[in-house]
Amino acid sequence: MRQAQLTASAGEAVTAREYPDLPGPLPADFNPQLARRVLDSAIEETAGATPPVEVRRVVIERHPAPASSTLRRAPRFSSSETGGTVSSRAC
Repeated sequence: MRQAQLTASAGEAVTAREYPDLPGPLPADFNPQLARRVLDSAIEETAGATPPVEVRRVVIERHPAPASSTLRRAPRFSSSETGGTVSSRAC
C-alpha cells in the first residue's frame, strides 16, 4: 500500500486456490466465492475498510504455483475497464 501511495498507483491483491479432485460430487459446504471473501478480509485487515489507494483484486482458480506464472503473463487492466476489480479465471 505504501508503494502504491508513493507512486500514485493501484495496489494488487492476489489469491490462488485449487479445490482438490474428488471421486464424486463437491461437498455440500463448497462455496466458490470463499476465495474472494478471504481476499477481501485480508485486504481489510491490512489496509482498513477504506484502503488509501485503489486495490485490484485477483482470484485465480488454479494451484498457486502455476497460477503465479500465469499471473506474470496476464494483461493488466485499468480500473476504468474493470470498475476497480479484476477477476481472472486461469485454465
